[in-house]
Amino acid sequence: MAVPYPVVKQAVDEWDPLDLLTFCPEDEYDEESLRLAAAIDAWMRPATVARLIQDLFVHAFGPTVFTQSLEACAVVANRILRDTAAAAADS
Repeated sequence: MAVPYPVVKQAVDEWDPLDLLTFCPEDEYDEESLRLAAAIDAWMRPATVARLIQDLFVHAFGPTVFTQSLEACAVVANRILRDTAAAAADS
């Protein structure tokens, strides 16, 4: 089952890993959220999703700009998977 884009967008925007949303447009992370939504399946392990998140953000912003730990990415990964499961249960 695919992960819904709105679930990913909300999790990433609320995380705001680069503290950009206080002065950038609200669509600042939309490209990354779209890529994550396309890459993540709801059946994936949280550790795999965390690695995807970290790899994507390092690729997008570079390792000197994106310095969030794998553990921080795991928190977001767990939220995305939890919220996806909750959305599926509600439908």
